[in-house]
Parts: sequence; structure tokens; C-alpha cells
Amino acid sequence: MTPSHRTHVPGPCNVPRPTLLLLAVLLSLVACHRAVKYQRVEDFKPLPRVEAGWSERGMASWYGRPFHGRLTANGERYDMNKLSCAHKTLPLGTILRVENRANGRHLHLRVNDRGPYVRGRIIDCSRAAAAELGFLEDGLAPVRIDVVKRGTGQPLQYREPREKMGSPESYQYTLQLGAFNDPERARSMAMQLRREGERPRIEQAMVNGQRFFRVRVGGYPSKASAADAAALLYGRGHDVYIALLE
Repeated sequence: MTPSHRTHVPGPCNVPRPTLLLLAVLLSLVACHRAVKYQRVEDFKPLPRVEAGWSERGMASWYGRPFHGRLTANGERYDMNKLSCAHKTLPLGTILRVENRANGRHLHLRVNDRGPYVRGRIIDCSRAAAAELGFLEDGLAPVRIDVVKRGTGQPLQYREPREKMGSPESYQYTLQLGAFNDPERARSMAMQLRREGERPRIEQAMVNGQRFFRVRVGGYPSKASAADAAALLYGRGHDVYIALLE
């Protein structure tokens, strides 16, 4: 009798171990990527005043590079090796007691930035703060935050005069990323753009009797050059409108 011929299908034991490890890592990265959901900056309005005793529980994360050295929401340079934190709505300058509920470690941090805009996270700590709280390696930790001292909520001071973009004859176009009735929403968007390394400005305009606060970036000599810059911002998830300089 002629033996039957069967196609050999390798099982898990037939796959080289390095290949299995690589597949496991790739699958975990895909799962993590799918789990991360970002929130819109403009959906969060800074609280005007929060008294001591205010409390919140949730997940903390930390941020380092490439934000190290960039301007924070209150105009300071972010130093990942110093103790600070970012919160979406608490007034800037608020002092928080942050406790890692997983190990009981705690410390006081000052809010000087905005974020994190990832669903499920309530606070972004500096790298140094994450190390002190014991979650530098894990990246995330369950925390409780309590307001110890209220902040003034001092907003960013924008100092980018039109002259820095060149003479009116050399630039004709700019990029507009938002227009709001509420100046706080415009500031929130501008803060996020500054964290991304941009140099936004807020311009006021009256349209049909209503005051708008426009968030704009850059000045460009041609529509083509403006379109090239807009494509980069669009690729980062921003809605961009090419406008003529007024």
C-alpha cells in the first residue's frame, strides 16, 4: 500500500524560539497601540479656581524627551529632571500631593503644563517625579491626587510679534488651526502646539459682530509653501486652514 502524502504544517513547537518572541513583542505593541485613545485638547476648559482638598483618582503617566527643553503651558522650560506635572484642567501653579496607590510613595508636585490627552490618564509627571514615585519603568501607575495649595492659573504670555515673520511684502499666507469664541479654548490649543515644538499665536478678529480668537502658526510667501507646512500639521492630526495674512 502506498503511504498517503500529507502536507506538513509546523506547529508552535516547530517555530524557532526567536521568531515566537518577535511575534509576541509585535502583537503586544499592536495591542498597546490600539488601546491608546487620544482626546481633543479643545474639549477641556481650565478650571478658574480649585480649593485645597479637591481630589481625583486615576492613572498617571510620565513624559521626558522630546519635550525636554520645550516651553510648558505657563511659559517655563520643561526640565524632565525636576519635579513637576501636567494636568488638563487644574489651574497652573496648583500644588498637588500625588500618591502612588500601588506602593504608597507620595510627593508634592506643581502643575506647570497641560496634558495628558490620552483617555484614562489624569496626570503626566516629569521623569524625575515618576522615578520618585516608583513607576519610571512601568510607565503608568494608579494614583490619587489632592490639591494642597490652589494655583493662580496664570496663562501663557504669547510674545511673537508679526515682525518676527518678516516684512508684510515677504509673507502672504499663514496657517489657522482653530477659531474660538472662548479665549481659554484658544490658549489650550496653543499650549498643545507649543508642546509639539510649534510657535503659535492668538489673533483676535470680529466677524459679524462676534469676537473670535484665532490660533495661527507661521507666515509663508506662497500658497504652495503654506500647503507643504499644512501637510505636516495635518499628518499629526490637526485640522488646518490656509489663510491670507491680514
